[in-house]
Amino acid sequence: MELGFSLERIRDDLRVYLKIIQNSMIEMINQDYAHFVLLSGNIVNLRSPVDKLLHSVENAANEIDQSDTRLKALELTEKLEEQRRLSSCAQRLQSKLITMQLLQRIKSLLKSSNPDSFVLSVLARQILKAKVAVELNDEKSNRDTLNRCLTQIGEYLQAEFGPSFLLSIQNEDHNNVGKLLELFVACGCDDALHAIFIAEFVNPRLNECLSKREAHFKAVLCELIAVHEEYSSLMSKAAKSSGVTFLTDCLLMALVGFTERHLKSSFVPTNPSNFRDTYKAFNNFAAELVRRCGCVEASTSKLLKMTRSKFDVQVYHQLCCLETLSGLEERMKLSMPLEPSTGGAYHYKLHDLLCNTLEKVWSEEQSTDCLFSLPLAWSCLILTFRVLNVYENFVGEYHRNCKSLLDELNFATDKPCKQSVDDIVHFIKDGFQFVDFLSKIYDRLLLLKWSGDFSASRVHEVVKSSLSSIELAISGLVSSLLTDWLSDRLICRWAAVSELPRLFRWTRKENPSTPSSYMMDGCNLLVKIHQLLSDASVPNNLLREMLRRTLDTATSIYANNVSQVLSSVDQVSSSLSKLKRSTKMAAADVLSDDGKIKLQLQLDLFKVKTVLDSLPLPDDCDAYSTLSRLAKEMENMSAESFDEAVAVPIYELRLDEGSQETVDVPVGGPVVLRCVDLSGTPIDNEFLFWLYQGQRLGERNGIMIATDDKKKVSNLKIYQLDESYVGIYECIAKAGPHTLMKAKLRVRAGRESASLFQEDELCPPDMRDFCSNGGTCLMHKPTSTYLCRYVGAC
Repeated sequence: MELGFSLERIRDDLRVYLKIIQNSMIEMINQDYAHFVLLSGNIVNLRSPVDKLLHSVENAANEIDQSDTRLKALELTEKLEEQRRLSSCAQRLQSKLITMQLLQRIKSLLKSSNPDSFVLSVLARQILKAKVAVELNDEKSNRDTLNRCLTQIGEYLQAEFGPSFLLSIQNEDHNNVGKLLELFVACGCDDALHAIFIAEFVNPRLNECLSKREAHFKAVLCELIAVHEEYSSLMSKAAKSSGVTFLTDCLLMALVGFTERHLKSSFVPTNPSNFRDTYKAFNNFAAELVRRCGCVEASTSKLLKMTRSKFDVQVYHQLCCLETLSGLEERMKLSMPLEPSTGGAYHYKLHDLLCNTLEKVWSEEQSTDCLFSLPLAWSCLILTFRVLNVYENFVGEYHRNCKSLLDELNFATDKPCKQSVDDIVHFIKDGFQFVDFLSKIYDRLLLLKWSGDFSASRVHEVVKSSLSSIELAISGLVSSLLTDWLSDRLICRWAAVSELPRLFRWTRKENPSTPSSYMMDGCNLLVKIHQLLSDASVPNNLLREMLRRTLDTATSIYANNVSQVLSSVDQVSSSLSKLKRSTKMAAADVLSDDGKIKLQLQLDLFKVKTVLDSLPLPDDCDAYSTLSRLAKEMENMSAESFDEAVAVPIYELRLDEGSQETVDVPVGGPVVLRCVDLSGTPIDNEFLFWLYQGQRLGERNGIMIATDDKKKVSNLKIYQLDESYVGIYECIAKAGPHTLMKAKLRVRAGRESASLFQEDELCPPDMRDFCSNGGTCLMHKPTSTYLCRYVGAC
């Protein structure tokens, strides 16, 4: 201000100056910050090497610590191994010391001049301790040395105390016997005592038994039981259960040696019965020993198995095969006729032999308490399978042989023949009886045995399968062989139906009143074979199936033949009808011949349906439907055609309030009962029906009912009148529930001969109006005169 500057200028200068200072300070700060950032980056880059250096230092320290630990552990392990080695050496030394002490004590005890029971007991205990020491010793050389010492001790005991053992038994000194037995068992020399006892007390008695040539193996076993009874009390007092076991083992060892030396040379089984007896005797002997012992030790069980193995079941099987199969093969030769049995259960000896064979194989005598010993039973199972196989093969060959003779087969006669139907039926009967026998054998002896044994169960299944195969093979004789034979015979006999036109046309034969001979032959064949098979007890289902298959085939072919005959008759009738104007007689003859053919067919059809009703046919049999279709085909012939063809008497009922007439009708021929409603008044829901003996009558075999569409006329046709059709017939007309009219006719069997069927026939068509009031015109052939047959108003 002194210089003359104004206050505002000074203020502006100060502002500029302050601004400069501020910028300088900011620039200085920025420079310092850049240095700081650079320094910080250097510090960060320096941290990573420092960390690595620290990690390396730590790893080095850890390795130093681990090395120190391993060094200490190695030192400790070496010290422990040294201590263990020293301890093991000490134990071995101690064991050797103890063993030496034991051996020294045993040696001192053995040097006793006259050892008493106490010394023997102590000696036994010391030997047991020595054996324990042997087991605890780890060194093989030491164990071998100790074992040799014990073996030498045993040999010394045998030489020193063996005679004492025999003397004690002879003197019945049970205390000394018990101590010696305990001593020998402890030393492991009980086999030596067994040998001493057997040589002194058992073998002499067995040799004495063997010297008797007539003696059986059972005698040897009885002698062993006697030895057991003699010494069991002494041995039981001497050592209780161990003494009894010792005695039992001695007897079994003696038996094993005896069977090895003498079974095959002196007691060799020569047939299955001998083998079974010997084997059963041994089983009884073993069971008795087990019962006397009370409990079976392992040594005794092993000896029992060893003795049983001496009986070679394969030998038994071969003997059975030799005895049974050879005899069967001789009987089962198709070149030889089957020989009938005399007084046996079967027709043929073959089946008696088979039953006797299997009964012998499964004889109860070879079982113990009804249970078969497994080796024998197994052999019996295999043999049974072989027997069944042989028989099954024979049945198959028998079937094939009979089939080759199928065309020659017939029922038995006085003339000799290779094979007859009766023989086959007898064989089938025997076969089914044999199958029943096999089933009983299987159920009784096979099914319940060894059910837990899988292999045995498999054999059971095979045997059961053989039974099924045999039953199927025998059934095949019925379902295949006899079915084919019966079908061929029926078809052959019933094929004669094609000959009916030739038999009746232009031959002037009488009206037929019975079934044809071919039909009777076929029906008689059916009845006879059914009776034969029923008497042979053939299963009902098999018999029904055979009849069904046979009749289905035969009736189908028969129906086709009948249809062809009817077609042929219709064609001939149509051709001849053009000639009836030439001669009245010729026309009548033509119609009569055709009628006879149709009547014969109806009689035949009625016969076969009657026979079918008497047979046990299944409901689904096609023969029923075939015959029904055939009957329908014949019934479809119009009433007029039927009346023209055959001179059938017609008895007419005229409906009223219920009157009754009686007529005598010839037996053996056809007849028609005609019901007529003459009221002429149409009534809603009117219908006609018939009663016989008060019961509603419907169509059945031998009867056909035909009612016209207007419900005013009903014809009841009986194809062949016999005594079973005699009675009261009633025709009733109804409308809803109300009865309108009715009439009755009593039919009686005529006593006079049926001249109607012999001399009368229906008038020719141009004379049908000869009779009035509903009568039937008939022509008397001998005189060529006309007459009327009529049943008047009732």
